[in-house]
Amino acid sequence: MSRIGGHFASSAMRSAAAEPTRLVVEITTVDAPPPRARRDDSAPRGWRGREREGERGNEHRTERTHQYLLLSRQHDDASQSNRDSGGRHPVGGTANRRERDSVNERVETWMAALEARQLADLTFPEVSRSLRALSSTYVERRAKLKEGAALAGAGKRAAFALFYGPLHFLLVQHIVARLGRPFTTIESVVDLGCGTGASGAGWATACATPPRVMGIDRHPWAIDEARRTCADLSVRATFRVDDLTHVTMAGQPSERGKARGATRGAPPPNERGHGVLLAFAVNEIVDDAERNALRTRLLAHAGAGGRVLIVEPLAGFVAPWWQEWQDAFAAAGGRADEWRVQVELPPIVAKLDRAAGLNHRELKGRSLSI
Repeated sequence: MSRIGGHFASSAMRSAAAEPTRLVVEITTVDAPPPRARRDDSAPRGWRGREREGERGNEHRTERTHQYLLLSRQHDDASQSNRDSGGRHPVGGTANRRERDSVNERVETWMAALEARQLADLTFPEVSRSLRALSSTYVERRAKLKEGAALAGAGKRAAFALFYGPLHFLLVQHIVARLGRPFTTIESVVDLGCGTGASGAGWATACATPPRVMGIDRHPWAIDEARRTCADLSVRATFRVDDLTHVTMAGQPSERGKARGATRGAPPPNERGHGVLLAFAVNEIVDDAERNALRTRLLAHAGAGGRVLIVEPLAGFVAPWWQEWQDAFAAAGGRADEWRVQVELPPIVAKLDRAAGLNHRELKGRSLSI
């Protein structure tokens, strides 16, 4: 999947690990474009770019499409494009081989442990059937998400961890790497609605110096899984069971949370070195007032010098509030992006993808960042 250079090899595939992996990335940037693309004749090896500008009604948009050819374990030169987009990071062929190999090895460790754990008490057919049911819940029975339907039962929990966790990890990792500074140089991240911790770990591993992660989720099983995820990926992290709408941007109990008896965690971080992540989480907030209050707190955090990253699916019905949030972020100086990443999936994820009749050869998502 994105930016890890194709090294998801299980023991059965490691003999092919030295083969170059082709990764094609398409990014559509809306309203606030990234820095100007470099000309092809001066671009780093394996890079192609083109720009398209157009008018849609009265709204001007600039679209950029980039293609990368990543040669894992072979592309070691530090490119100017990486320095322009935020400095050295351990993925994508722009850092030195030792850093990249370290990340790849940690991801292999995580995937192997994840597969062994989730399939210890369940058969593969049981997990694939649960994945189909979980996918149906997200698409057709979204009203039940607030009730915890996504993680109801061992099969759905295994499917969520083993399938969606790696997808979220690598999509967020890719987004952060492409956003560059200051997202790749922060000191700490609060992952609100962290799930199995994969998204927060994706942000951390996109940075040359991984930030500390604090994860908040209302489901105890998810918190336990998140601890394992970050331990396997060597990400410094702490986690707490809580509702993301009841905490501050530092992950501490809000006044509402204190009234519920929530306990205080670590001291609040320096906002200028602090990021807040909500990956595939805001869409599960069904109360409009709670969602709007969260947006207000997020923009206040950004106004004080902090960083915010929201990631959601592309499908419009998942987040009917998206345009309103996009306008608010744009007014505050943020940006909106759409991401399409063509990838070779990890073996177990690809196998589940086929068995469940899904198609994730291209990872899709959209983000708001400020």
